[in-house]
Amino acid sequence: MPAGGRRRPSGSKPRPRLPGVSCGRVYHPGANRARWYNRRVDDYNLEKLAKEIVVERLANIADAPDGAGQVARQIVVKAVMGTRSRQSPRETVAAVCRGLMSGMLLLNQDLPRTAVAILSQMGAAAAATHQDPADLMTWAMEGLAPVVKLAGETSFEAVQLAVEAAFMGAGDAFAAAARDTAGA
Repeated sequence: MPAGGRRRPSGSKPRPRLPGVSCGRVYHPGANRARWYNRRVDDYNLEKLAKEIVVERLANIADAPDGAGQVARQIVVKAVMGTRSRQSPRETVAAVCRGLMSGMLLLNQDLPRTAVAILSQMGAAAAATHQDPADLMTWAMEGLAPVVKLAGETSFEAVQLAVEAAFMGAGDAFAAAARDTAGA
């Protein structure tokens, strides 16, 4: 019997396996059975997931920036805890915040209020994930900065002023995060 405990039908050849690729079983709607397919399990596209969640859930909400803050806390906690063994929390938090802010930009929402709402939830996320709150806020700013720069210089300045007003000294850290991401 081959490894994995399943028998192959007689006369069939084993499927070739690629290094670094895991096979998963998935239901194919066009067939009555599950089919094998190759998928890479090392990559997490948390940015796309966060953007889709924001666009779907917050499109028709009156107070979308505060809703984005709540969604940020929930996604960051689950993503950091779920990807801890394969991805650093820094990459996870930055990707989630980049996706959240991209979604809010697509919805044409108030970016300064959104940035403040997301950053204000990082303390609760840090407590739930046993991380340093200052680190989580820094990583979140690294994710927010490229999207805000994409929105334009006036939006960037407005977000920087709002972050500075809400969190003393964080406006300079936000500007530094934007410079660091521009150089990368």
